[in-house]
Amino acid sequence: MFGNTFGMKCVFRQTPKDVLFCSPDSRFTQQELPACKPILTPGLVMAAFLVLGLTFIPIGLSHLSASDNLNQQEDLLVWMRTATLPSFRKLYGRIEMDLEENEIINIVIQNNYNTYTFSGKKKLVISTTTWIGGKNDFLGRVYVTVGGICLLIAITYIIFYLVRPRPLGDPAYLSWNKVPASN
Repeated sequence: MFGNTFGMKCVFRQTPKDVLFCSPDSRFTQQELPACKPILTPGLVMAAFLVLGLTFIPIGLSHLSASDNLNQQEDLLVWMRTATLPSFRKLYGRIEMDLEENEIINIVIQNNYNTYTFSGKKKLVISTTTWIGGKNDFLGRVYVTVGGICLLIAITYIIFYLVRPRPLGDPAYLSWNKVPASN
């Protein structure tokens, strides 16, 4: 693997079992676009290493064998996508099996890429998701709140219009027809 290596085991009632962290079915695959299919070949990458003076060895690309086809390695393609913000998360995979309550998950991480030199941090996030994605209710609550405020303002304007309607075409409401206040 090009980066960190993860190994997981679940322990429930003293019986360890392996956790399939990333099955081939649940991989987040790179979409293939016919016009811009990646042309990275092992020979091209190895030649680039020689030209760049082995700059990318800490990333772990040096561990790739020459027989690997780089545009087929989903882990590498996901990791090398550009992040939009300085703090980002890269999705590694999904746990495809059901976990019991009070189950202990032991995770062993082999650190193949140190971030200490530039004060970087790595974190492992395990989260639950729904069938439509991550569990984050913030945006839904904001949409409902703003929609409720807009509905309240609309109802207020309707009530004002029904109680004290403005007659159409009344010249008394024009600013140049108003009598100036006397001092």
